[in-house]
Amino acid sequence: MSSLLKVTHEIKYLDEIKSLFTIDFEGLLTKETYSHPLRSYHLIRSEARCQFLKKGSRCGQEHSRGFAVECKDGQHVLIGNCCAFNHLGLDDDQVKNTFRQLSSVERISIRSHRIGKMLDQRSELLSRIKSALKQLRSLQLDIFKIHKEFPPSVIENLVERWRRDSLQVTWEYQITKRDENAKGRDAFERRWYPHICGFIKGLGLWLDLDAQKYQERLYAFLHEVEALPTKKNLSKADLDSSEAVFRELGAISVIEREISNQQKLLIDFLEPTNLLLTVQLVKNQALRAKNVEAVQRLTSTLLGVRPDHFVATLDQDIKQHYGATGIRIAS
Repeated sequence: MSSLLKVTHEIKYLDEIKSLFTIDFEGLLTKETYSHPLRSYHLIRSEARCQFLKKGSRCGQEHSRGFAVECKDGQHVLIGNCCAFNHLGLDDDQVKNTFRQLSSVERISIRSHRIGKMLDQRSELLSRIKSALKQLRSLQLDIFKIHKEFPPSVIENLVERWRRDSLQVTWEYQITKRDENAKGRDAFERRWYPHICGFIKGLGLWLDLDAQKYQERLYAFLHEVEALPTKKNLSKADLDSSEAVFRELGAISVIEREISNQQKLLIDFLEPTNLLLTVQLVKNQALRAKNVEAVQRLTSTLLGVRPDHFVATLDQDIKQHYGATGIRIAS
């Protein structure tokens, strides 16, 4: 059985059986000619035929799970699981236990090999996690700057819009018409119409990044990978603990991908034209002026006028464009 410890994978193809053993596909297997099992197999397709002699004739059942076995004369043949346990192994616990022991040793060997290959990637995993933490810190710094510069009410507005997927920024303008046939207050008809300022770009999970616990999860992964065994001969406890860690590591790819996505969204959000659209998110003139200041700091550019004048110009442009008598933010 010592050679079985070198088993690295499950046999899935009949051609692989042929490459490993010289199978006599015309041969027959009986209880009297059977010697011992060589390898188990679990084929993708039922393309193997059982060579056990059952009730006076060759079984011939197509199957996917079975064993390559050696006869006492050195001949190699195939037997399906059914015949191996229910006919060849019938009333013979030693035969059945030999098949079970072979399968068990192979599973342990395959598992050890798989986990060993994963452990060979320990340094690469550590580098990936540290790189993800570095990217996350950069993302957090950019988000901190945005939170620092924008008025809280604007941040709240952005969060609400992101959660509702409401990206369109709309104001309304009022058109007043005089009815020559009416008198008094009825002589004027006032109606409000929508004016679409634009669509906010770049909103995403970065607006609620702390809630995702990415930093805590990455550090937990880092400590788990650092604790992985580095020795060659792994105990069952080593295999169990290592496998548990590797089962969780798929989440690293998800976090890496999400950090990258949020970085791209931030680039879109921080485009100057997009930032200027945030000035239209609230109605308070003082807050809008502070928002203009935030845009100037985030883009490192000056707009050439005082923030309050810039806001007044935005409003005046809408009025002049429509010949409106009033404007307001859409509810």
